[in-house]
Amino acid sequence: MSAAVARWAPPLGFVVVLFAVVEVLSRTGVLPPDIPAPSAVAIALVRELGDGSLTLQLATTLGTWAVAFAIAVALAIVAGLLMGTIPLVYDAFSTLVDLLRPVPSVSMIPLAILFFGLGAEMRIVMIVYAAFWPMLVNTLYGVRSVDPVTLDTARNFGTSGIDTLARVVLPAALPGIATGIRVSASLALAVTVTVELVAGDSGIGHYIAQAEQSSRIAPMYAAIVLSGLTGWLINAGFARLEDRVVFWSPSVRRSAEAG
Repeated sequence: MSAAVARWAPPLGFVVVLFAVVEVLSRTGVLPPDIPAPSAVAIALVRELGDGSLTLQLATTLGTWAVAFAIAVALAIVAGLLMGTIPLVYDAFSTLVDLLRPVPSVSMIPLAILFFGLGAEMRIVMIVYAAFWPMLVNTLYGVRSVDPVTLDTARNFGTSGIDTLARVVLPAALPGIATGIRVSASLALAVTVTVELVAGDSGIGHYIAQAEQSSRIAPMYAAIVLSGLTGWLINAGFARLEDRVVFWSPSVRRSAEAG
């Protein structure tokens, strides 16, 4: 318990001090009126969650995020394994990956609207597009970083290609895959809220846009805080899962020893 307290005390202390400073500056009129006091935002967050208006929007956002993220995970892992294990596939698609990966996902929203309209399909396509690339790259480099000596040893013992993939390649690449999943999970949530904000009819992003248009400043900030807390919880959850699943990873062992 003492180690956990020592770990979380500095960041939590910084947040408390920051909120206290903003509270004082807001109450004394130093900050502009469109920046409400943290206490007002907290009250709005509790109220909006309590009456269900914000809870329903959060559920909608998480539902869209979960579907799109699951699709992105499946596609990226399969594509990464194929590109990492089959040189012909890598040569065929590596240039395309290098061209598309740096393109900001938000810049693709007009194109997605043109092809898929303003419905749920467009939002899912955009989230999949954004979450796909970090997972693909981490899976690809995880597979390509497998020790060639280990692969040669497996072949010398007559291990089949499927067994080599399952017993050698996947365990060695899993730390990279897990990191890609964790990074993409938070990114996918951010893109979900962004797409809802720009072209959505429901979800936290849509709620933020509606609150801003109706000058409901405190509820708007409450929704922003809720989306940030949700992203933090998702990242922390996947980090915890990563520590449990890929316990043989050197980075996980170093983290455990440091803790």
